[in-house]
Amino acid sequence: MGVWRDESGLIVSWIVRLALFFAALAVVLFDAGSIAVNFFTLDAIADDIATQISADTVTGESFFNPQPLEDQARELARRNGARLVRFEVTRDGDISLSLRRRASTLIVSRIPAIEDWARATADASIRNTE
Repeated sequence: MGVWRDESGLIVSWIVRLALFFAALAVVLFDAGSIAVNFFTLDAIADDIATQISADTVTGESFFNPQPLEDQARELARRNGARLVRFEVTRDGDISLSLRRRASTLIVSRIPAIEDWARATADASIRNTE
């Protein structure tokens, strides 16, 4: 009977270790996935906003007064959970913008040394072809 108790304790300790390992692995994978998804979706959002603003300049918005276009870009970024960092419209009608957004992470955003890993920045530029 004493041998059976020792073996059951060994099995339980291995099950606990495996559960802890898989829990830690799940947290790491969640953070890595969240950072990757944030990076790639922010890049697509920046391209979409630049395309939308470019379409508005073609349909009659004056790009010599870029303030309404910047306000529209800021609102589109806010709707997507991002922040407009830079917005430029040249006299030729070329549009350039930068967005920033923080990923929702469990661990990375709480450690000061690596919290920048959770912050993604995306740039987009559209050249006026007319």
